[in-house]
Amino acid sequence: MTVSRPGPWGALTLDPKLRPMGDIVNLNKYRKKRQISEKKQKSAANRVQFGRLKADRDVAAAQKAKHNKELDLKQLEPIPFVRPQADTADDDPSDPS
Repeated sequence: MTVSRPGPWGALTLDPKLRPMGDIVNLNKYRKKRQISEKKQKSAANRVQFGRLKADRDVAAAQKAKHNKELDLKQLEPIPFVRPQADTADDDPSDPS
């Protein structure tokens, strides 16, 4: 069924299959999908640039453990911390003055 009213696309049709319009697009969903894909691309680039292999991490952990052990062996006896006593001479009953 066509209506004889000319428009920018010719005759206006009431049949939805023949309408010259495109699909309705939710721009918020489109933006969200675009942001997610950009974030995935950025994270992939960061993994390549900053990522390390497991073997590299294991070697670094072993070196750190060895370094900490060497430092512990070189440490002198720890100096004990003694808290200063509060001056409570006024409240001391054993004080003869």
